[in-house]
Amino acid sequence: MGGVGALLPEWEAAEDWLETGRQIQEVLLLNQVYPDGFQKEICTQYHKTVIRSFATLQMILARRGLPSFYDTEPFRTRFLAMHRFLAEILTPDGFTPAINSAVYAQDWPAFLASGNSFFKDPVLQWHIDRGYHPQFVPVQKGGVGWGNTILNDLCVPNPTSELQRAPPPVSRLFSDSGIAVLRDGWDREANVLVLDFGHPEGGHAYGAQASFSAWVKGRPAALSPGSPFAYSDPDYRTWYYGTRGQNTVWIDEDDQDLWRPGEKRRIWGRLLDWRDEEEETYVRISHESYLRSKGVRHERTVLLKKGRYFLVYDLLDAAESEEAHTLRWTLRCPDELREVENRMVVSTGDPGIRLAPAWSDAIHDVEIGWGPSMVPLIYRQNMSAQKAQVCHVRFVQKIDAGAQARFLVLMVSGECQDGAVHGEVVNGEIEATVTMWGETERIVLK
Repeated sequence: MGGVGALLPEWEAAEDWLETGRQIQEVLLLNQVYPDGFQKEICTQYHKTVIRSFATLQMILARRGLPSFYDTEPFRTRFLAMHRFLAEILTPDGFTPAINSAVYAQDWPAFLASGNSFFKDPVLQWHIDRGYHPQFVPVQKGGVGWGNTILNDLCVPNPTSELQRAPPPVSRLFSDSGIAVLRDGWDREANVLVLDFGHPEGGHAYGAQASFSAWVKGRPAALSPGSPFAYSDPDYRTWYYGTRGQNTVWIDEDDQDLWRPGEKRRIWGRLLDWRDEEEETYVRISHESYLRSKGVRHERTVLLKKGRYFLVYDLLDAAESEEAHTLRWTLRCPDELREVENRMVVSTGDPGIRLAPAWSDAIHDVEIGWGPSMVPLIYRQNMSAQKAQVCHVRFVQKIDAGAQARFLVLMVSGECQDGAVHGEVVNGEIEATVTMWGETERIVLK
């Protein structure tokens, strides 16, 4: 409506159509996007779709010299936050991660180049300069990204007159949306983990509360499944939409509940603690996606020791359960996994990863298998290869009715041959002893 009004100024109803379209977009922008910049579906691909929908009209208005989101508040700030979100979740290998119904995509430079032709944001420009080269093809699901449709002659990826400024190498909490990005740098060998305790509206979020994607030494180590090329894919419900394919704790081989009683609102995760310091980032979250069906509450804590390792601690509380359950702590890796000693698991790849669980006696089985997932790929003519079989490990233990169960897993580069963790419960807290590279340190987790 707004586009028609902007493009046909000689039409007698053009002014009314343009104003109506502009007001509709203003309302939608403030209602569909959280203040921290993530679209409320909590889906990176849908987030970009909404940017594209808004940007199309904004580009038309800008070319005609008419006011747009880029010129007025509070819309400029909210729209800029949507672009900054894409930059702040970037992985070391240059992709936006597959948060819920999305794919690992390299179409983000098209969005940043388009938006920054108006924002003139030096940090966004730094990301654009880093991600663009003349042969670059922005890739989204199935090939060349739809985001390319907003590119035009105003979008110069490397304008010589634009200043750039590197972002600080800090982690980022998106508390409105329920996303935490643990990061120790922007270089190609950084450690990055994206944790989902999302606050979704709509239907694009999966049964993936407390799931994460992770990069160790710049390489993908734990992949969320993303979304296949079509929802008619026979694997979609089981491996993508359901909890089977997520990097979380899977209970009784059943999916997490998605909806609150009444089936009108989604179940949200909850932030319990967050801190980002010079040497470490710590996040603690909880969710009740298994409370109604299983009587089990789940808390997950992730600690990043910057430049060194991740520590993942899970507390499962079955105080409201009337029966025993089987818990499967799951991680899905693009490289082949194999079990070594004391329930430890290592991957192939360079450098690969090492997963070392504490309390190995409580783990009665280590399941290793394969299943479908989307994987990060640069442009190629046959993008059907973006769907691949990835390897998973599941640490299995039982939890009795009314009891508690715990997992504590060290995730470190495969170069570390002696990585191990031991845990002790002391007054409700976990005293963890981590060994790696011949050194030992003690950590207290709640």
